[in-house]
Amino acid sequence: HMKHRKNIEDNPNHHLQKLGSRYWFRLRRGGKDIFHNIAGDVDTARKLRDEMLAAYHSGKPIPYLNTRA
Repeated sequence: HMKHRKNIEDNPNHHLQKLGSRYWFRLRRGGKDIFHNIAGDVDTARKLRDEMLAAYHSGKPIPYLNTRA
């Protein structure tokens, strides 16, 4: 039953959540919630999100990070 599945990778705001007037980066991987207030405008939020994901995927420390286990 694949009807409920949607392709979220095509979403340009994937891993971003708008709360109030701010954009938050959210990622749940490896048993950790990564949650960080990153920007007030969508263009800056997308840029910082891409940097944070690149660091995460390369195994480097993620810049500007709040992590909850």
